[in-house]
Amino acid sequence: MDLRSAVEQACERFKDRILDPCSGVVIPDTEEELNWHAFLAHSLDMQGFRADWFVGKQRNPNWPEFKTLYDRGIGVQQLASLWEIEPIRAALSRPRDHRLTSVEPALVLLESHGGQVGLSLADAFRTARMRKNILTIRGYLQNSRRLKEHGYSFRRYLQAIVAQLDPDAEFPPRNFMKPVLWKGQDATIECALARQLECDFYGVGPEIAPYMLCDWMLGLWRDNKTGMFESFKWDSRNVAFCKAHGEQIQSKTDFLRWYRAQGFGYPVRVVNEAIWFAREPEKKSESCTQRSP
Repeated sequence: MDLRSAVEQACERFKDRILDPCSGVVIPDTEEELNWHAFLAHSLDMQGFRADWFVGKQRNPNWPEFKTLYDRGIGVQQLASLWEIEPIRAALSRPRDHRLTSVEPALVLLESHGGQVGLSLADAFRTARMRKNILTIRGYLQNSRRLKEHGYSFRRYLQAIVAQLDPDAEFPPRNFMKPVLWKGQDATIECALARQLECDFYGVGPEIAPYMLCDWMLGLWRDNKTGMFESFKWDSRNVAFCKAHGEQIQSKTDFLRWYRAQGFGYPVRVVNEAIWFAREPEKKSESCTQRSP
């Protein structure tokens, strides 16, 4: 089977599940969902660290009793408050100078200076059965503090950036692919948003930034509130799927070029997630597993 046929088959099989409000994929356009899902669950989601399980957007099927950040009442504002404590901020900013050579001394630091929030966050990291490091701890605290001027709201942050890019644009934008200037460079609204995320948030790089946006955009597209967009999260599953169907597509840019030539009637994010399901469908439950803070 060629790649186009395989993608069409995967999309036909999984599209309804991907777009289902209970799927845990699409992100509704609310402050709570953008904070817990797009910001806390996606901004530091990387190999070995399942941020969606850690913060409580989805239950870990192998460890349902784990007490998540949501269970503990630790959201953006609580995490931001820890970054404002000078000993914590100084040590996490310069870990070598403060002899933070592993996660455990950083957790002791939270316990020693962070009050009840610090104690509870340290316990969450210590008991989480997943890879974690000092950079992850710093990312949650520093990035949450970045939202203080926006009322600890990731949605209001995005709204402010869109207003800077295009004062006449609606929010959410009806056209994320509208051309704008970002720092004197030609871009689209969605590309400029992703680049700004990379600039503003610690540990957010060129793959994570679009991931923080694409499932929110997908929900807007599903509800006919915006048009097509091109943000998605590229990973090794895409490479393996393409290779299995006769295409040596090794990069996100090449995959996007291939996608544009096919004329699909849905965003590349649907294709991207359908491939994920097709490669490892057993890894995600078909039931509604998401939590709704």
